[in-house]
Amino acid sequence: MLLSIKNGTLQFNKIEIFKKINFVMQKKEKICLLGDNGSGKSTLLKIIKKKISLNSGSFLLKKNIKISYLTQTLPERTNETVYEFICKGIGKKHVLLLKYDDFLKKKKSENILYQENDNLLWQKHSEINKLIKILKLKKYATLNSLSGGWLRKVNLARTLINTADLLLLDEPTNHLDVFSIEWLEKYLLNFHGAILFTSHDRNFIDNITTKIFFLENKELTIWKIKNFDDFLKKKKNKNEIENKKLIKFEKKFKIEEIWSKKGIKARRTRNEGRLKKFKKLKIQNNISENNLEPLPLLINSLKKTNKIIFDIQNISFKRNEKYLIKNFSEKVIYGEKIALIGPNGCGKSSLLKILLKKISIKNGIIKKGQNIKISYLDQERKKIKKNNTILENISINQENFVLKNRTYNIFGLLKKFNFSVEKIYSSVNILSGGEINRLLLLKLFLKPSHVLILDEPTNDLDITTLLFLEKILKNYPGTIFLVSHDRFFLQNIAKKFWYFTDNGEIIKDVQYKTIKKKLEKKIKKKKYKKKIILSKFTYDLKKELEILPQKLEILEKEVQKIEKKVYTKKFYKQNKKEIQQILSILSIKKKKIQKKFLRWEFLEMLKNQK
Repeated sequence: MLLSIKNGTLQFNKIEIFKKINFVMQKKEKICLLGDNGSGKSTLLKIIKKKISLNSGSFLLKKNIKISYLTQTLPERTNETVYEFICKGIGKKHVLLLKYDDFLKKKKSENILYQENDNLLWQKHSEINKLIKILKLKKYATLNSLSGGWLRKVNLARTLINTADLLLLDEPTNHLDVFSIEWLEKYLLNFHGAILFTSHDRNFIDNITTKIFFLENKELTIWKIKNFDDFLKKKKNKNEIENKKLIKFEKKFKIEEIWSKKGIKARRTRNEGRLKKFKKLKIQNNISENNLEPLPLLINSLKKTNKIIFDIQNISFKRNEKYLIKNFSEKVIYGEKIALIGPNGCGKSSLLKILLKKISIKNGIIKKGQNIKISYLDQERKKIKKNNTILENISINQENFVLKNRTYNIFGLLKKFNFSVEKIYSSVNILSGGEINRLLLLKLFLKPSHVLILDEPTNDLDITTLLFLEKILKNYPGTIFLVSHDRFFLQNIAKKFWYFTDNGEIIKDVQYKTIKKKLEKKIKKKKYKKKIILSKFTYDLKKELEILPQKLEILEKEVQKIEKKVYTKKFYKQNKKEIQQILSILSIKKKKIQKKFLRWEFLEMLKNQK
């Protein structure tokens, strides 16, 4: 057992967050923590990390357990470099890694890590550089130069580099591109310890999870289910049973309510117990009403207009002399739903901004249909004024909105989007990331449009709002441009996919899976072209290949002999010059081994080419 909570309760400012929650977590379990925004998911992770204490109940942690925690809070923007920040994740010995990296930059001897005689440091040095490469981070960029998305990636790298028995990950896929998420899945599947994570990415949940924890109505339910769809089906069945009970409860409540309104003589004193029970029912009824508020399928779409929304003709766009978009042409028809996919920084958001005329292009033409109205959700959420109230962000003067020939009051709409009366007049600063996104979506849907341009609309959304968003976008008659890291969401909505390659080419297809196949074919073609350029496998090369394994064996034995001397306490009691000479010999021999291996691979390739 790694940890357990028994009858755990928690209150903030007299508001109950958890009501007698119970669970046990074992080694190697990978548990997804689900629940609506504000249900207490992040709070539960903070309790396990001992940042918050329970009001009552028991909380047990395995002795000497190492926990690594990814929060939704971004690192401070300081002059610290990306490499420095990630290195600190390994603890006190990060200083040695920083010194070693500095030595490498200055092309000096690599004796620092040898002197420490710590193989783990060598491993960590390699892992940090690998993470930086995979997440496409700039190693020596300062934190104060990075956007929120890049800071999030840096924080993830630091969390993963820490040697831990338990990973606590709060929305780990946020701001990652599809390919980084696929890499993260493999990393976590091979992780030796336990994982407790929150996520709205259903593919990610399906690929990682061994169990689901669900927070609802201040209680935690454990579902021994690995598949998200199975969870939804079982939860739906449970809800249907609960709704039947609720109908019976409401009938009983109405009878008791009528009885309670009768005069004192009709009720008599001996029925005081019944009156107390009615008061409890009344409290229960209020809770039920709050939880049963459905999200409506509303969107202010305009009538069908021009058949062609955008006529894109041979456009190109460069950034820092690199093509993000190169000679791209396409006609976008009214009603098409298009997903833009590719690695971070490949040009997806840039193309959206080009369509919106927020970025100008020097090459090519874009013709926009007449009188086309566009609603745009930007990745940085600039349209929300955080110092204003929720109500002020939605409407200043307008109280009523007409949607699908029906008139809705703004207060009713906010309530239907799960904003309580108390919160309507509150500052946006108090909202969670998911609640801000929900507010933005309502603001977006109230604006009349023919086209929706959505840049990462699923970030921080809870599953309930995500499912609602899917339904609303499926029913939207206009055109949609969609950028998202949520593969399941993309495949459910989009009917066309544009994949952005690293050379500016955009590959078009109607299926996400076929794009992957096209990319694999391109890689094979490149390999084939390289193969043709290779020289012939001559008799001399054949002889060289036969001798190489023996030469490698001799070199490896020499390295082993030197390493035996180096990994002793006596070695570092010698003269510093002698130590450096031996270490430099060791370094030269290791480099020779690497070169010999590369030569061996090359000769084998020549030998096997047809």
